[in-house]
Amino acid sequence: MKKKKKIIIFSRSDSVFTIPLIYYICKNKSKNFNFEVLFHNTNFFRSLKILLVILLFGSFFDLLKVFLKRKKVKDLKGLKNVQIIKKINNANYDYGLSINYPKKIKLENIKYKIYNFHLGNLINQRGSFVFFYKYKYNWGSIDLTFHRISKKFDVGPIINHRRIKNIKKMNPIKVLALYLNNLDFLVKSIDKIKNRKLINKNNKILKANTEPKLYEIFSVFKKNILLI
Repeated sequence: MKKKKKIIIFSRSDSVFTIPLIYYICKNKSKNFNFEVLFHNTNFFRSLKILLVILLFGSFFDLLKVFLKRKKVKDLKGLKNVQIIKKINNANYDYGLSINYPKKIKLENIKYKIYNFHLGNLINQRGSFVFFYKYKYNWGSIDLTFHRISKKFDVGPIINHRRIKNIKKMNPIKVLALYLNNLDFLVKSIDKIKNRKLINKNNKILKANTEPKLYEIFSVFKKNILLI
């Protein structure tokens, strides 16, 4: 019998937008993969800003739709090929996956490669608040990007990407749910790892979009209200 690959997933325990992605990957890769999942919680002020953007720019109906499809940690524990861990045990993983992980992964003592699912391109959509900055910069499209992480934030060789067009009328909930509506991209991206073929080396990189200040969120909201 072929030995299963051992993968560690770095993520956050968000049952609406994140755990459903992990569940999909683990279930669809149950035949040849064993997963260990390490969760790290988002800090209070960051969570507050995410909630604020959702409340100001979002739709209760759209939030309800994704909420009803949520998955919990206990759903992951119900999969035979999944183990929830509390700290990295320096196991001999084949590689790691990062899915909405709320902190920078330190690569100094890690011998395996880690790949990240990023919402946005790696040129001008770096950072984790793409669902907010799309209002500030009036983006017409957002990329789903699967890349190998490096020491620099949201930089690294791209393994796979998909451009989502016509996003100007999408509220932040629909933007945050882009991966939920493109689940096939997750598995197809993982399958591309073994090909070792990169599609882009990120020669052009602009400044990352940092976590916005509260006044910045209200300022952009005010400008958008005046444009209606």
